[in-house]
Amino acid sequence: MVVGYLCARPIPALAEPEVMNKGKRLLAGITLVLVLFSDASRVRFTALRQNFKIPLRMLVIGMPLTIGLGMIVAYGLNPESGLAMALLTAAVLTPTDVALGQTVVTSADVPDRLRQTINVKSGLNDGLVLPFVLFGAILASAGMNGANTDRLTT
Repeated sequence: MVVGYLCARPIPALAEPEVMNKGKRLLAGITLVLVLFSDASRVRFTALRQNFKIPLRMLVIGMPLTIGLGMIVAYGLNPESGLAMALLTAAVLTPTDVALGQTVVTSADVPDRLRQTINVKSGLNDGLVLPFVLFGAILASAGMNGANTDRLTT
């Protein structure tokens, strides 16, 4: 993190801010696509067709329930921030990646069916949680009375 921070300091001197902002957005978009779909690229579709019920339940039932429960907890801990901020907090904090459990996904000791389930969930849930994050962010920013959300100031 420190090395990245130190390397990023001289970057604004390399080009005009408008050019750098466009380049940063393009780089961030490409990186996001690669990160989001790297897990999904390892899914074997023949195995998925046979065992689609568990990932389907995890994504269609488990993830929205997790976001809902997280929203209740976030609102209970900080009710003055409102429901929109609670939704945003819950969606951001909903576990969406198996990076910490990567050894489970690659271990031969874990049954293939479970490894595929974890890969499918990890590969698809980032894209599925994005609408919740965007909806929460839009509602939270709309609810900020008098806040200038057009530009960040440093």
